[in-house]
This record gives sequence, C-alpha cells and structure tokens, in this order.
Amino acid sequence: MNEQLRLSDDDRMEAVNMLTAHFTAGRLDHLELDDRTDAVLQCETAGELQALFADLPPSSDESDLLTSDFQEAAESEDEQEEREFHDHLIQEILLNEKARRNAEIEIHNQLVQEVNNARMFREEEGDEIFYDRLLQAMKSAYQTRNTAKKSSANESL
Repeated sequence: MNEQLRLSDDDRMEAVNMLTAHFTAGRLDHLELDDRTDAVLQCETAGELQALFADLPPSSDESDLLTSDFQEAAESEDEQEEREFHDHLIQEILLNEKARRNAEIEIHNQLVQEVNNARMFREEEGDEIFYDRLLQAMKSAYQTRNTAKKSSANESL
C-alpha cells in the first residue's frame, strides 16, 4: 500500500477493529489500546497507520494461515453478525471506559484547583475559612463524581 495514500473513516474503523482483536488476544493492555486507538483516529496516511501496527503480527492468530477475508467468507451469516455485534460491543465498552476515566480526571483536576484556591486565601482568611473552602471543594467533587456515575449507569442501560 502506498504510504502517502490518505485514509478514509472506514480505514480507521477497520484499524480500530484490528487493535481490538489484538487486545482480545492479549497483545495489548487497556492503556496501549487507548493510546493506539487515539493515534489511529488521528492518522491521515497509510504510512502513519502502518507504524502503529509494526510490532504486531499481521493476523490475530499467527498459527492460523487463513486470512481475515477468507475467514469472513467461511463464516455463516449468523456467525458474522454475532462477531460484528461483539466487536461493536467491545468498542462501546472501551469508549465508555475512556469517557469515565476522562470524567474522573476532570473531577480530580477540579478538586486540585479548588484546593489550590483555598490555600491561596488561607493566609488572608484564616484556617477556619480555609477548611470550610476545602470541605466545600471536596463535597462539590463528590457530587460531581456521583452525578457522572449515575449518568454513566443510565447511558449503559
């Protein structure tokens, strides 16, 4: 494949599916899968994409000599639909997990900012007001986290 060819959205989604297969096979951990998925979605050319797969075998099972195209042709329609559903489900789970982690990071950053703000005014306002501000920041972060958890639970239903 010409390394300068620009990728389509379908090419990127196929690459994400391939990464998911490598994750399922145990070749990638959650963090690597997240990092590579982000990188795949940013790729513009085939050369950039190939670099992300350089350390992975070309098929999901090296001992299996069947190519993915041949496997798809050999699968029954029901098996193919089931496999596609499972692939889609895994992608949704990973995207939800990533969104949850991003929300927790945002909450953590918000709490750190609030604590820093409270510290900044500690000398001017005294310890009592400092601890009140600190308590408010913690309550706010706790409420935000619980709201995010409830929202995430409702979305997964």
